[in-house]
Amino acid sequence: MAAIVYITIRSTTYYTQRVQWANNQLEAVTALTVNANRYSEQIAEFLLIGEPERPDYESARAELEAGFEKLAELTRGEAEFLLGSSKQEEGGDEIFRITRMRTLYGEIAKATSDAINLRNQGRQEDAVRIFRRDIENRFDAEFENILEAARRDEEEEVVRTELQAEALWRRLTWMTAALALAAVVLCFVAAFLLARSLMRPISLLTEGTEAISRGDLDHRIAFDGRDELGALAKRFNEMATHQQDQRDRLLNAKAELEQQVATRTAELAAANQRLTELDRLRVQFLADISHELRSTDGASR
Repeated sequence: MAAIVYITIRSTTYYTQRVQWANNQLEAVTALTVNANRYSEQIAEFLLIGEPERPDYESARAELEAGFEKLAELTRGEAEFLLGSSKQEEGGDEIFRITRMRTLYGEIAKATSDAINLRNQGRQEDAVRIFRRDIENRFDAEFENILEAARRDEEEEVVRTELQAEALWRRLTWMTAALALAAVVLCFVAAFLLARSLMRPISLLTEGTEAISRGDLDHRIAFDGRDELGALAKRFNEMATHQQDQRDRLLNAKAELEQQVATRTAELAAANQRLTELDRLRVQFLADISHELRSTDGASR
């Protein structure tokens, strides 16, 4: 999405600048057409009226030359802007067209100078003939045609650029929608994979706790992941091993205690048997002594 935003900004800036360049050139060509017509009219008035029209003639020529310079500057700027792009050739065509207009303007200016000289010499008809042949006709037949072609090209460029911008916007819109849909799908897939990756270790941990609660200390969790759940499973197995060791030690201690109790019980039983035997011998001994005493006492009587 960040890439789409970046491309959108770059493309919008590019096409906005292209439309701006084309509009500026279109305005310059339109102004140049107006200045060319005014210049042609001022030449005719200067030839007909004479010196009183010189200021207007000079002003019209200066405006026309300024228009040439402005159009040339805009064309060079656009050529630099299009440098390295597929539209660079269009800038070269416009520069060639301006060069051709400048050349034609120079020829018309020379013909104008010749016509003025003829008028100053009193050869009015020759001056008018040069004006119609080399100035008016060339303005109408060549200069205005070049200007019209330039104007038409700039209008077509504006329309073409706007259409390209609209097409790009449509593509970017579809791409954005597709990426958004892909992002949603990826989120669901990632959530599913995450849930599945969590369910297995959680299930193993649950089984382990249930086994430990049943007293099955031999149970171990078969999960060796590198994440927190893996660390928990490792600690769980270590705890189970420790508990098993403690249980084994307790069982061994119990067995030893039982063995000791059994031994002591046997010893006590043997001692008790000896005491019983000694008591029997004592009783029998006393009985024998009593019998002997009674026998002796009877004999003495």
